[in-house]
Amino acid sequence: MRELSDAMNEAFEQRARAMDGLAPSARDLSGMRRQVRRRRVLRHTAEAAVVVPVVAALAVGGLWLTAEGPTPPPAETPTVEPTPTESPEPTETPDPGEDLGAPVLRPGFAPFHELPDGVLAQTGPGWVVATVVPVTTDMATSEHTEEGVFLIRPDGTRFLVRWLPTGLERDGTTATWTQHDVVRFDPAAGTVLLNARHWTYTYAGDFVGIEGSVNDAAGDLVELDVETGEMQTVGSPPEGANQLVGVVGDDLLWAPHPEGEDSVLFLSGPSGVREIDTQAPSGGAVEISPDGRLAVTGRSAGEIEVVDLVAGESREVAPRPAEGSCSVLAWWDEQTLAVVCTDDAGDEELVTYDAEDLAAGPTPVWDVRSIEIQTWGAARLADGRLAVAARDATASGECTDGVYLVSGRESALLVADMRTREGIYDTTVVGGVAYVTATTCNEVESPRTPMLLAVDPATGTVVELVADAGPEYGGAFASSLSYAVAD
Repeated sequence: MRELSDAMNEAFEQRARAMDGLAPSARDLSGMRRQVRRRRVLRHTAEAAVVVPVVAALAVGGLWLTAEGPTPPPAETPTVEPTPTESPEPTETPDPGEDLGAPVLRPGFAPFHELPDGVLAQTGPGWVVATVVPVTTDMATSEHTEEGVFLIRPDGTRFLVRWLPTGLERDGTTATWTQHDVVRFDPAAGTVLLNARHWTYTYAGDFVGIEGSVNDAAGDLVELDVETGEMQTVGSPPEGANQLVGVVGDDLLWAPHPEGEDSVLFLSGPSGVREIDTQAPSGGAVEISPDGRLAVTGRSAGEIEVVDLVAGESREVAPRPAEGSCSVLAWWDEQTLAVVCTDDAGDEELVTYDAEDLAAGPTPVWDVRSIEIQTWGAARLADGRLAVAARDATASGECTDGVYLVSGRESALLVADMRTREGIYDTTVVGGVAYVTATTCNEVESPRTPMLLAVDPATGTVVELVADAGPEYGGAFASSLSYAVAD
């Protein structure tokens, strides 16, 4: 959540100082602080390989490697330059002849319609369920007492499923409330699985800032009936689990508190709870392979660990690079990790690691010069290209300017923020469509709610699933957004 963002900087810096010489370079620290500020607002899940971003996963910089170990082989400088293209305007086209009436305008929420009879029977692949909590940037006065649950058609038409009370309480320096992450959407059953999260935010002064502190913890699993709006508790986190980090078939993958020292992951499902011992704490950063067999975790010691989810054991730990740092972007396929490495001079290189043989070291792919890649929020398309958040290397500032498709040694701009060229992006691919969360670059000077865009990589068509609900709809909001896509 953006209203919590700057408070995360202090937590990150304390964590970095505690790592006793293993901290990354100043350039990496700057990038990680930006990641900490942004990732909280981009909470999302999807029916395919699901990853739920968590606070302290970014407080340790996500998945990254620090110096020590063999020098990777040099890579060729590519001869193909990126070819950015302008994104088309987003579209929202209701069915011909349909009369839904005027949309409802409510402060902090994108325009929506009441849920009409018969809509649930139309749901299928590409339909989305999203939860939104409209928190204002002034935590001392924010009255985010309601959470909206929305059913969204592939054409961008939004329907209200129900309002949920957040239970917001404030005592002058501390705010507590509950909100829900969307875990899974089952259109056939007409149900949505939600994970309640309990937030505690302690702030200093009248405005959210670096002096504040935040903590959130997983609560009960709740099943929501989309048609009736009824909810029932269907489970709870395993003992010792703090973060829901993914979905593996019918099972849920959990991690302990990201700042804790427990070296374990938990798989819970119909057959019970299974603990998987790891070689070090995951740091809360976990990426699941496309086939659900493996997971790669961010190590508190700055290394990458591969965990076998089927066998229930840790596989291997990658050696640290000789200089600079490396960050996992995404699984390029069921066995290959896409990794971006930055040397001490700040130059980036795209490499791959074989998850079955991390000790073999990195394989150079692209000596990146034309763009600067954001080290989280990437996803793989069916054709093998990666959708990564990045910015033109010649641009000024710290923020990304869009989602780029990276294929071997070239890149092309897929989508730019609809409000400004500079934004923050996170991508998930479901059913061949790229789902992109986009939010403002500066949450203090120009706060806006996050947008959810559906982008067809083949045609470039962009549909606003969750539109910006900025000042024109009643205030300077810095809302949270969570979603799941029916596959």
